[in-house]
Amino acid sequence: MSQQDFPDFDTLMEMAKNQPEKLENIFRDEVNSVIESASEEHHHRLRGLQFQADAQRILAKNPMDACIRISQMMHRSLGDLHTTLNDFSLQHDHSNQVLNDLSDKQQDVSDILYFEGRKQPKAT
Repeated sequence: MSQQDFPDFDTLMEMAKNQPEKLENIFRDEVNSVIESASEEHHHRLRGLQFQADAQRILAKNPMDACIRISQMMHRSLGDLHTTLNDFSLQHDHSNQVLNDLSDKQQDVSDILYFEGRKQPKAT
């Protein structure tokens, strides 16, 4: 459904009160349209997410409860992403610190003075 064909807010409110099945059909069509517009490799994951959202809607006591449940689901997912990115950043920082320490030790070795009479290691 194009933006021009999409019902305005008042029409959607009227449908929610008097024709909930019609509103549900519009909702399903829009969701499917968004999923189909995504790249093929993401279809399975998007359908899985929609399944989870639908399950929350079924479990909800009313539309507001459904909204809150789905919002919490999104916040948990965002929190998981935040944790993953922070863990990656910490690992990256640790790796950089190890490399810096190795580099410092390499410079310490290059400052060693060799006295005559001792065999000097070959330069690498």
